[in-house]
Amino acid sequence: VISQLPDRKASIPFRIMTEKCMRYGLLEMSLAENMVLRSEIVSVMGAQSNKNPIVDISNYILLELGQPTHAFDKDKVDGEIRIELSDAAEEIEALDGKKYIVPAASIVIRDRKRTIAVAGVIGCANSMVGPGTRSVVVESASSDPICNRKTARAMGISTDASYLYERGCDTEMLVFALKRMAMLCAGSPGVMSTAAAHLVGFSYPENEAIEKRQVSLSLKSLRAQMNLARLEESIILSRLKNLGYGVKQTEKEVFTMSVPSWRLWDVRNEADVIEDFARSHSFSSIKLVLPPLDEEEPPLNDIEILRECLE
Repeated sequence: VISQLPDRKASIPFRIMTEKCMRYGLLEMSLAENMVLRSEIVSVMGAQSNKNPIVDISNYILLELGQPTHAFDKDKVDGEIRIELSDAAEEIEALDGKKYIVPAASIVIRDRKRTIAVAGVIGCANSMVGPGTRSVVVESASSDPICNRKTARAMGISTDASYLYERGCDTEMLVFALKRMAMLCAGSPGVMSTAAAHLVGFSYPENEAIEKRQVSLSLKSLRAQMNLARLEESIILSRLKNLGYGVKQTEKEVFTMSVPSWRLWDVRNEADVIEDFARSHSFSSIKLVLPPLDEEEPPLNDIEILRECLE
């Protein structure tokens, strides 16, 4: 279930200053003092503690959709948000209360004065929401998984968000996650508006369309790689469709596969599609056949030929 986002922009502007961040969205909300969590969130995340409810909602969405989101206390963000690559290593205090060294060339989130989050890894304590936070801006982003992985490894940290970002999040899930956030923050059906969040603004620049990648697949090649010469076309296509691929026939036993948005990070050619099918069909179904032995004697090498001549 999703909710519509506000037509007006968030009061805090943001700028994407690196190509390592492909998409970025920001949802601004005001939170009720006695905000009530929906029952399904409580059943998964546990009873509300001294944390701000927005934290449990963000963590719930991460588990539900596989798209990390992060909430900043709006009153602690100075002026604007910039997404950029760091010029040099710097020390931050993270949400877990520990200090880390963020290496150069990491994707960082900054306001006008300081770093407020390490993109795809962890937020900073200087902008974290607390029990008394009443105004938040929630980010949802898509960034380069290799860059995220290098940063997390260098910092010596692994979070739920970094685990997902390192493997490549769905580029089309960004806005959906914020819509889901808006819906869950509205509270349970029948809850008074005074115990729910109020949507203030939403910003999301759509400068470039999300890539629609297509890969050619030969069924003959797939059968050869799988060593299953009699593998039926219907089985191949149904499994690939179930994995999210769009299928269009271009010629006999040759198809154009539309790569699903959540696989754009690692599916680039026919071999990747075949690997996806093999994993789905089960590697154990591949018949192992040893190469045939050649019983003919190998030709003599130069030394052997010279020896025969001398004899």
